[in-house]
Amino acid sequence: MTRLPKASLIALLIVAGGPSPALGARGKKGAEAVDHLALAALLVRDGHPDRAEVELAQVPLDDPATDLKLVWRLRGFIALDRQAWREAAEALEQA
Repeated sequence: MTRLPKASLIALLIVAGGPSPALGARGKKGAEAVDHLALAALLVRDGHPDRAEVELAQVPLDDPATDLKLVWRLRGFIALDRQAWREAAEALEQA
């Protein structure tokens, strides 16, 4: 397997649209803001429910911009993975 030069990798990243928004964007004072909900969805999709639950716990539920239906769906999928059927049913009904 050949290695691509750094310039090629940077060009590929630019063409691909940059890094995933779930991984963060620079905010005020240079701090990284993380979209915990998007990251949790990605982790559930990739088969990491324990890590997804940690990220989901950091989602601000009182923020009007938070997609609560997605929060409940992800909680349901995490419960399904653990075979917690009643918890999964309750979460998915909330969604």
